[in-house]
Amino acid sequence: MSETLMTDDDPGVLTVLEILRERGTGRGVPRNELEDLARSEGIGEGMLERILAHLYDTGRAYEPNLRYVKYID
Repeated sequence: MSETLMTDDDPGVLTVLEILRERGTGRGVPRNELEDLARSEGIGEGMLERILAHLYDTGRAYEPNLRYVKYID
């Protein structure tokens, strides 16, 4: 079974990007806060991990500090 490739247009990716843009000023978004906000939008832990991997791989986000995620303009 092949895994479907994620794109920047996927609803979950757009939701996480929006969270990171809105909440990620300064040091970024604390990981536990991001997990809670994503969960409230219907994004489970496994899906969030796949979304973050996609964002890291495509240079859209990074972890500036342990347990923080930041959006890259």
